[in-house]
Amino acid sequence: MGDIHQLIEYFEDYDFYDNVLSAEVRDKEAKDILLEKCDFANVSSRLNKWKLENIVHILKSRVSPGQKSKLKAVVEEYVGHKISIEELFGQLAFRSSHFLQEVKRDVNAIEQNSRFFVFYPVILNRKKGTQQPLFTFSCECMEEALQIQKAFVNRNVLTLMLSQKMDMDLSDVKTSYGKKIDEMASAVDALHPSSLISEMYQIICGEFRHVFREDLAEYRLSGEWQLLEKAIISFQSSEAVIENCFRDEMETMKRFISQDDILPETVKQYTGLADYRPQNIDEVPFDGSYLGSYQDKYPLNQKQWKLVQLANQSKILCVEGPPGTGKTTLLKEIIADTMVRKADVLLSVWDQPWTDMGKEGKDISRSPLGGENLYSIIISSTNKKPIDNIGIEMLRELPFFSEYAGTIHVTAGGENADHDRGEQKEEKKGTLEETGKRAGSKIYKELDSEPDKASDSRPDKEPKRESDREFHKEHQEEKAEYSGIFCARLGQAKRIEDFYLLVFQPFLAYLEGKEITAEEEKAAKDSYVELRAKMEHINHSISGFLSLRDTYRDESTALSPGALDERQKALVKESEQLAIENEMYQRNSRDIQEQQEDNESQKKRLNDALLVEENENSIAKEQLRKLYSDLEEYESVTGIKKLFGFLFPRVREIRAVYGSAHQIRDMIEEEKGRCSSREARMNQLRQDVSQAEESRARLSAEAEKVQKQLAFNCSMVEQNQKEREKLKEFLGYITELEQAVQVPVAQWMDLEAYEIYTLKEVYKLRNRLFLAALSLFECYIFLHKKPILNNLKLLFTKKDGDDGNSFYNWCSILYNGDAPYAAKRADLVRTLWETFFMCFPVVTTTLHSFRKSVFAMVPDLFDMMLVDESGQIVPYYVLAPLYRMRRAVFVGDVNQIEPIKNVPAGLLKTKYTQRLGEEQYKRFCLDDASVQSYAGRASDFCETVGSRRGGVILNEHRRCEPAIMAFSNELVYEHVLEIIGEDNHNKLFGSNLVAFDIRGLKAAQHYNRAEIQACKEIIRLFVEKYGEEVKQDIGIITPFSKQASMLQKEIQDVESGTVHVFQGAEKKYILFSCVVDDAEKTPGLYNFIGGKCNLLNVAFSRAKEQFIFVGNLQAAECSGNYLKEAVRIIRRDGKIFSFFDTECFTRGDFLADETVMRVLSGKQTCFGSDQIGKYLNQKIPHNIIDTSQLHNEILNEILSMASSSIHIISPWIGRNVVTDDMLTTIRTKTEDGVKIHIIFGYKAKECSLADIDDLVRRDVSWNREAAAQAIRGLLEILGEDLEYLPPSHVKLLLADDRYLFIGSLNWLFNSGKTAQKEISCLVTNLDTIQYVKKKFLS
Repeated sequence: MGDIHQLIEYFEDYDFYDNVLSAEVRDKEAKDILLEKCDFANVSSRLNKWKLENIVHILKSRVSPGQKSKLKAVVEEYVGHKISIEELFGQLAFRSSHFLQEVKRDVNAIEQNSRFFVFYPVILNRKKGTQQPLFTFSCECMEEALQIQKAFVNRNVLTLMLSQKMDMDLSDVKTSYGKKIDEMASAVDALHPSSLISEMYQIICGEFRHVFREDLAEYRLSGEWQLLEKAIISFQSSEAVIENCFRDEMETMKRFISQDDILPETVKQYTGLADYRPQNIDEVPFDGSYLGSYQDKYPLNQKQWKLVQLANQSKILCVEGPPGTGKTTLLKEIIADTMVRKADVLLSVWDQPWTDMGKEGKDISRSPLGGENLYSIIISSTNKKPIDNIGIEMLRELPFFSEYAGTIHVTAGGENADHDRGEQKEEKKGTLEETGKRAGSKIYKELDSEPDKASDSRPDKEPKRESDREFHKEHQEEKAEYSGIFCARLGQAKRIEDFYLLVFQPFLAYLEGKEITAEEEKAAKDSYVELRAKMEHINHSISGFLSLRDTYRDESTALSPGALDERQKALVKESEQLAIENEMYQRNSRDIQEQQEDNESQKKRLNDALLVEENENSIAKEQLRKLYSDLEEYESVTGIKKLFGFLFPRVREIRAVYGSAHQIRDMIEEEKGRCSSREARMNQLRQDVSQAEESRARLSAEAEKVQKQLAFNCSMVEQNQKEREKLKEFLGYITELEQAVQVPVAQWMDLEAYEIYTLKEVYKLRNRLFLAALSLFECYIFLHKKPILNNLKLLFTKKDGDDGNSFYNWCSILYNGDAPYAAKRADLVRTLWETFFMCFPVVTTTLHSFRKSVFAMVPDLFDMMLVDESGQIVPYYVLAPLYRMRRAVFVGDVNQIEPIKNVPAGLLKTKYTQRLGEEQYKRFCLDDASVQSYAGRASDFCETVGSRRGGVILNEHRRCEPAIMAFSNELVYEHVLEIIGEDNHNKLFGSNLVAFDIRGLKAAQHYNRAEIQACKEIIRLFVEKYGEEVKQDIGIITPFSKQASMLQKEIQDVESGTVHVFQGAEKKYILFSCVVDDAEKTPGLYNFIGGKCNLLNVAFSRAKEQFIFVGNLQAAECSGNYLKEAVRIIRRDGKIFSFFDTECFTRGDFLADETVMRVLSGKQTCFGSDQIGKYLNQKIPHNIIDTSQLHNEILNEILSMASSSIHIISPWIGRNVVTDDMLTTIRTKTEDGVKIHIIFGYKAKECSLADIDDLVRRDVSWNREAAAQAIRGLLEILGEDLEYLPPSHVKLLLADDRYLFIGSLNWLFNSGKTAQKEISCLVTNLDTIQYVKKKFLS
């Protein structure tokens, strides 16, 4: 567990800095002290007194009544080290021994404390009574001396002081001086410890002079803020002195991990300590679908469809959600699917009883679900707006206990209109934001006192209302009828109080009196079971259809309905043909078998006959051999044997048989003849047998061939049968689906899997199933209301204090102090929360309110956390909540608003590189990290785009028209977005992407009046075209809060604000006011706007139908960053309108558009009563000069009429314009005191008026001699007021600092005798004239 402990220590340290660099003095018992009195004797005396008071306070309520009289004296002995802690507790009698060890631990901690904080100087908010230090000194009281361990500068107080010194808005100070503030914070942090606070303070003042080049003593505060010349000393722990909600949670979690040795898998994976391998989404097979849909109006896109399924398989799932890609839709769909799965489980245990856990189990009842609190969902973020939005939407949209919800009347923010909030106001903390600055627009109409961060004392926070009543004075109260209580909107104390009083407690009363009939129960169950069966059936049909379709696709089979019908007919015909062939082969087989049998029979007869012949032949041969023997023997009887043959038996025997040798010979011949015949017969038989063998072999071969043909035919029959069955099944699926989805098969046959799963009737069925699940929950709760009511009353309780205040407690009967929960106790906590989530299936709360006082620090306490806008969240904010979760889904975008951090980058690098190692520190470094970046590395499923691998990207954008989203898609998201929809340029100004080149001066306080005037005129034009109600569809975004506040004041009923205000919002029309006027002089401001893509990405992506850029286009293009790219894309895909852009004037079409001219011209002053004004009113009533001849005429007239000054910028000078008469007029005017100032020059930068001939040769292409003559004539008269300053592309004429002509004409070169069309516009707007004078004429 060592790695997690070191990592948590890094997070805690970072959080301490983050808060101490922006904190207020939270210790209400902190005492004032003079800085020079912060010596050892004074501080140690105060410390002992503090110890005495706090220990007495702890023990006073626990000792027996008779002990209170001696309590102080005994504690004094203990604090004075005269007795030990054991003796202290031994001398006192206590009412109860319950938690006595914890009390002893607390007392010991106070006595052992030697640390304290000194705050100096301190600023007081007179209105709110809060105090905030500029510097915080962390000190320790050693045995004989004080030691300053560390000093910190409060960035927010420093920002406030700079704001008042520079007369700038707070957020604009951060933009302009952010690096210097970081430098100051780092410099103070690096100071070596000291023993004298006054001495260290002087060192800090020296650092301040070094960084800001000014003395700190010169800084003063005014208004509601007062700089106090005093110090404050606090002996409380850092947790009590400085806001620490996340640090306290992490400290508890770290202690529990150490004691229990339990580190939940979610925490392991999030922090990179788990051994897992993320799977690329492209490698994941999606062969099914999910069960519940939140709505039935439109289907999910493919990525959303996949992600809903992945949410059920993930421990951690990171979703990258670019603007307008359906993040909220995805979250709602995950919720709906989870609820159906919960209903399935609930139905499976419907009739099982609840278990009474008895006294040992605090009389808690456990449901048959087992008390695991599965399927519980918490939605959280640091930004309360998105979770409020989704929470309110669920309450309004989902009919869950709608009968009860109909009795609740709430305002738009969830409070009862009749509830007296004044008596129950939450304690408000100080804020450094300007008094009275409020977001009075629809985007903030949700009534909520919960801040975006737990410490709302920071100057960058929006101020909170003194009360909701005050807010209602400014904004008409809206009533919102809720459809149900599906979501419990928890959070800060006031939100919890409202939930208890307005929702929870009345719900208990409602449930007490509600009964349900058996018929109602049966109807709810039957409805759900029927819809669930339909869903199962249709999912099975789709799965089967897709599986079979894939096999047909692999076989390259045509899949049109007609082709499948033809295929079915072909298979039937083929089956019939195979049957005929099969019969033929079987018949052939039988014939061959009969022939084989005949052949075998014949062969047997032949073999038998041959055997007989062979046997007879053997006998005959033996007989023949005997005859030859007998003949030989007969012929051997001669002599005495022949005479006395009777005397020899053998002779007698032979003579008896044979009459003579001749007879024997005859017999031999006769036998030989028979043998010969027999041999012939035998040979014939052998031949016949051989032929029979040949016939057998032939028949066997034929039989084998026929059997193969028959086997092949049988396999073809089997294959045909299988294919017919498969096709029948396929067609059956098609028929079922066609009936279910009510769409002709031809329209969905070739669709992708997700498109079929998201056909209208399918997602409508999922929605019906989700709603049926809610009805099922209601029914179950009614049936088991007794144990449910019992558990709810044990879980959430109200306690009234002696002072009239109420306290709301969660799981108080299971309170465990600071000790980890034992397994059985933790199970009981889960059991109580499981009951709560039955009645309120979803909870919303900010991460700042995710505290152990409400959500006990129990592993796996909840099932799923959905974290929205996670790109805006500091990574460790979710660590302790993850400890309580089984799984989490993070949705956000690192390319939109980044987390707010007060710690200068690299401040903790050296310390934690040594502790964690360089590789680990680099991985977990918080400087540029967010929850989204952490989750992207930890996600079970990932996606690769280019060289980037991270969370799964939602890539279907439906909010903006393509041209508007081009900036984000090309420059931010690497063309990954698929923009749904088409450009519609039938709008005001003729395009959905427009830029107005408004050249006004930026004030030091970061506002631009010319741009404000242009925005006002654009709004007027919108109202003229669309009506007053269009204002609700318009938003004005600016990078600077001073500009935002002035826009709010100048333009009523149109929402204006910085980009942070619009994060998560959308409008039909967005105006972007850039403010800055000079990229070279203010590179830091342009880097703030366009150095990263985030700000412009949010600005562009808020506009659904039209984006209008209002600002200095030249300065934007000179920035060299994303601002330049923004203008490039507007030039390419939209329209640019500018008086200062030659290309625009050569196009010239916009000058005929009165609406464009009204915006560009700014607030025109009326023609004066002077001579020039009267002349121009008569000559150009519409402020446009549209011919070269008229230009020349007006030039000569104005030269003669000007009373104070004439400024001309003309790239070229020609004798055809600068005639002798004009030179005479110019001379006369200058002699009369009229300043005439001419700037010219085209491109020859290396030339000068010292050598006019060379200048003309290099810079003039025709009539050079005449041009040189004109230049010499002007130089003689004007001297230094004739300036050669190439390159000069602007062409203008300014008379008497009141009448500015700007356009395409070269005033001193084009005499009006050519047919070339030239256009100029008269501008009398003073802001534009001042800009021109400063930028081009000074």
